[in-house]
Amino acid sequence: MLLRISIFISLLIAIGSCAEYNSNAQQTAEKDPVASVAPSQSSPLKQQHDPKFIYTEKQYSDSSGNSFAIINSLPKGGLNYTSPVGTKYKYTIFWHEITNESSLPLKLELEIPADTFHIPIWPESYFKVVIPNERMTEEKDTAFNYGIQDLNHSIDDLLFKSSKISKVIPPYKSYTFYTITLFNTWGKVPARAKFEVNQNRLIYNFNGKIIPSGSIPFLSQ
Repeated sequence: MLLRISIFISLLIAIGSCAEYNSNAQQTAEKDPVASVAPSQSSPLKQQHDPKFIYTEKQYSDSSGNSFAIINSLPKGGLNYTSPVGTKYKYTIFWHEITNESSLPLKLELEIPADTFHIPIWPESYFKVVIPNERMTEEKDTAFNYGIQDLNHSIDDLLFKSSKISKVIPPYKSYTFYTITLFNTWGKVPARAKFEVNQNRLIYNFNGKIIPSGSIPFLSQ
């Protein structure tokens, strides 16, 4: 009899521990802003970026089930930059990786205008976006400025031009690139930037400021 009582009490303790663990896990998932989606079985491994530099990861699919994933990094930088006409900025650097998880080619048509944008959460701040020509690779995750060698040269050439990328991403391949944001002043809110897809259009979201930035359709073979 004592043995049966001991077993019953042990089962109650075990069930209670599992319920507490599942509840804690659910709360953690709800608080986590990162939408992490594993690639499909037919997809190759993405570049092995250090997770501590990743801000968001999200998968998108079309009506036929073709999918791709977008990873957006956390920022580096925060130092000073002076434009050729003497305007002073702070800068932040991000990288973005698009992985084609489909058997169809994926066409990236990206364009961000050379306009100046205001930040909704910090009205006295304004910013510009440039896309340097350098390519980002996983080995640069830990490097200063994510490995951009000549920052001033990269920005000087593009500051007053719209930034464009036209790239076909082959099936099961990834393409990684940078964005650099330049802003006049900043508050206590961390800088965050990400590319997203909304109603089949590509958008750039910098701390709540939405910038339409192109399209990313699959190509028929």
